[in-house]
Amino acid sequence: MTGAAVAGASAGVLAGVLVVAAVLWCRRQFRIVTVVGTSMAPTYASGDHVLARRRPAGAVRRGSVVVIHPPPISGVLLPPSIKRVAATPGEPVPPAVRSATGDVVLVPPGQFVVLGDNVTSTDSRTLGFYPAEGLVAVVMSRFEPLSVFARRADLAVRADSAYGERVSTAGDRRERRRAKKRQSIKLAAVRLILDQGLDAFTVEAISEASDISNRTFFNYFSTKEEVLLIMEPSWSAKELLALFDARPADEPAVRSMRMVVQEIADSFVPAPEDAELWRELWARHPDLLSRVQPDGEEEIFRVLFLAAARKTGVDPWQDVYPTVLVTTAFSIIQWAVRFSWVRTDGKSVNELIDEAFDLLESGFKH
Repeated sequence: MTGAAVAGASAGVLAGVLVVAAVLWCRRQFRIVTVVGTSMAPTYASGDHVLARRRPAGAVRRGSVVVIHPPPISGVLLPPSIKRVAATPGEPVPPAVRSATGDVVLVPPGQFVVLGDNVTSTDSRTLGFYPAEGLVAVVMSRFEPLSVFARRADLAVRADSAYGERVSTAGDRRERRRAKKRQSIKLAAVRLILDQGLDAFTVEAISEASDISNRTFFNYFSTKEEVLLIMEPSWSAKELLALFDARPADEPAVRSMRMVVQEIADSFVPAPEDAELWRELWARHPDLLSRVQPDGEEEIFRVLFLAAARKTGVDPWQDVYPTVLVTTAFSIIQWAVRFSWVRTDGKSVNELIDEAFDLLESGFKH
């Protein structure tokens, strides 16, 4: 090999190394964030994408929009949310949050005051100071990725309050791949029923339509009926309990439950591109969608039922209020999701939930 060829090859290798280094640096520094929820409205709507960059806490200024972990609640480390910084260390504590921060006049070192742009947000008004060590990234701008990249956004954060999908880790990526595969099998089953009828709803047919073996099917689902479980909560019982317990102590239990339901509603709503298939299945076979209970729902019901009893100061085994409240709340979620499919006025699931809870809080006065 001539000297020129060696030099050319070396230059090519160096260029490749530099490109790889640049890509790795960008991956460490920047994140594509998907907003979930409405409390940053009207600035950001649910489903919007933003480009965020890792920055030290000292670089954050009042007015910055940040991705940040809230303070732990009852020892639970909560996923990050997207909020606007209202005050940084050393700045005056805004009056709107003093009920949650006490008599502190200036924001302490290592803390932020953050608020959602929507007044319904759960933020420093309820949770107090957010620790600076929980800062994930600072939002730089709105991001309009191609659809393939939008689906691969590496971080989804709740805008509605202090909760959201966790920052991407190897375990999270495995779970996302598993969830994606589960979803593809579900949609294959739905199409199978719509095209060939209920007689085709067998494990063998579903597996063939999904291009997997029968054995692999049971790695994802315990029964064929589980495939038709449209509403799978993405929240653990522990996270929902922390959310409920974070509500103001003097807030009525029904209002606290309303906020919990609003928080988790989005996780029950099918993706827009899939909703039409589920809508058609429900229209033809409404009984199919109520045959199986989601994993973990019983534990979620138990912890919220006991939390509602504690908040109202009643005996959960003697007073019917906690049971009726939690049962009604879960029924409202299912009703709102399914009713949104047949409404023609364009109301969202969250708007329908508000309507239902308005009726509930009024004592069913119509």
